[in-house]
Amino acid sequence: MDDHIVTSYEGLEGSKVDISGGEITIVSSDDGVNAAGGADSSGFGGRGGENAHFLSDSGYGITISGGSLNVTSSGDGLDANGSITMTGGTVPVSSTGSGDGALDYDGTFSLEGGILLAACASNMAQAPTSPAQYTVSVRFDSTLPAGTYVQFAGEDQEFVFRLPSPTNHVVFSSPELNSETTYAISYGGAYSGESTGVLCSGGAYSGGTLLTELTISDYLTTYGQVGMGGSKGGSMIGDSGRRGRFGRNGWTGQDGMIGKHGGQTGREDTS
Repeated sequence: MDDHIVTSYEGLEGSKVDISGGEITIVSSDDGVNAAGGADSSGFGGRGGENAHFLSDSGYGITISGGSLNVTSSGDGLDANGSITMTGGTVPVSSTGSGDGALDYDGTFSLEGGILLAACASNMAQAPTSPAQYTVSVRFDSTLPAGTYVQFAGEDQEFVFRLPSPTNHVVFSSPELNSETTYAISYGGAYSGESTGVLCSGGAYSGGTLLTELTISDYLTTYGQVGMGGSKGGSMIGDSGRRGRFGRNGWTGQDGMIGKHGGQTGREDTS
């Protein structure tokens, strides 16, 4: 099933949202995907108020096990008044709201597979709490404009993204990220391949500015500071750098590839 929601207040909404396949594209003026109860003032047609996060409930949640989910939101990208679980799929999600984030959950975010790229320009940035595959959180020194290329590169691996909105924080996770590997993170520059979406393929990156080089050691590696850490029970973090394999035919990560579960906390690189 393919769904393209090109204009909406909230793209997909319900107490539980389960995505297992298909190709879904959402452009929303508030939250892209919202798992909340009817009392949530922005949920189920509500207007004029912020989400009532204090009404967090374990019965609300977002589950993604496959397919492609591309979200561009003015509010939160993925917003759960409970928890988020991801075991597969490809999920590029971005938020343009200064008081919102690409990821917003009140419980936990369990990440066990798939490809996740979450981008926002906010001090409300969150990342998965208990990833079972390697995940990187990067806070840039300044807000990068929409259309900027970002490269994660190392040991014959390359991931390149084209940011869909102004961004100062990125969370990236893929089954292709490797432990004890050093990745160079660069931004700007140019890309010669296909870049109509967020995830670029089939070309070469050049001319960027090096942000940092980071070595993956934990399931969640971070670089930079985000500010209002630890709110709403979620994992609020900064950034980290890593690099996955990116072939000429595009992203090589497979849905459902699960790493050893560790749920380790992030480590800030101070070098």
